[in-house]
Amino acid sequence: MVSSKMRIRSTGIAFYVRQSPWRMQADILPRVDLVNATSNLTKPRFLPQQPPGNDASAADEEIFEANLDAQWGPDLPSGPVMVLEGMDNRMAKLFHRVRQLSTSANNMARSNVNPDLQEQYNQGVHLLECQVNASIWSLSLNNIRQHGSTTRPKESIAVRTCCRTWHCTTLIYIHVMLRKTPTSSQTVEKLGRRLRFSLQILTPEELWVHFPAQLLLWCLVIASIASVGRSDRLRLLQTLKRLREELALNSWEATKAILVQFAWVEHVCTRPASLIWKELDAVEL
Repeated sequence: MVSSKMRIRSTGIAFYVRQSPWRMQADILPRVDLVNATSNLTKPRFLPQQPPGNDASAADEEIFEANLDAQWGPDLPSGPVMVLEGMDNRMAKLFHRVRQLSTSANNMARSNVNPDLQEQYNQGVHLLECQVNASIWSLSLNNIRQHGSTTRPKESIAVRTCCRTWHCTTLIYIHVMLRKTPTSSQTVEKLGRRLRFSLQILTPEELWVHFPAQLLLWCLVIASIASVGRSDRLRLLQTLKRLREELALNSWEATKAILVQFAWVEHVCTRPASLIWKELDAVEL
């Protein structure tokens, strides 16, 4: 006899659609579908706005990304869009949303949150994950980023080097820091595996010369938090320890001062990151 859990695993979202009440499908199904897409590096199938096909033009992809961006309300904490080293304008705009939601999460942790505000925050996290997935699947725009076109130049070597790792890290951050998904979840495990692979395929020159060091630091710390307890994290920690030496970071306080410039949820990030920093003392290169 096949258990209900086995049936769900074997038939996936199609089984969920058949079994869930109609009202539940309308609300939860797009979120389940999006997490499934994030986990398995596939396109979402049940979102109100479906991403363009794989043969879409750059113009079509830009329209789709602009439509998603237009869904943001005016209630998030304000602040300038900063184009940090290693990010192009598209990445910087998404990272601005990451920083805004991080500020909201920090503010919510210091006060009692009413249900409406919590739901607004949850919708923002969902929309951000939609946008990062759309960025990953904007194949024409990503091709221009890497190689240029007849009308647009390719991006800097720093952007081209780190964009894959940045996308993986941002999705990990969305799940672990903003959504508080357990690090033991399959989604986080798969994202961590993709992030480690994105680093492994870089040449030494790409990793240690062209990847902006402070952005790499943020990516490695976030990835290390998400990989606590996993047996395959040694290489990640070795890379982080070497970077710590390259940047001459002699204290956790100096390190944190860099990390918070990117995105940081104090009550979620600080304690595990500080413990990892101490753990590096015992890591051999």
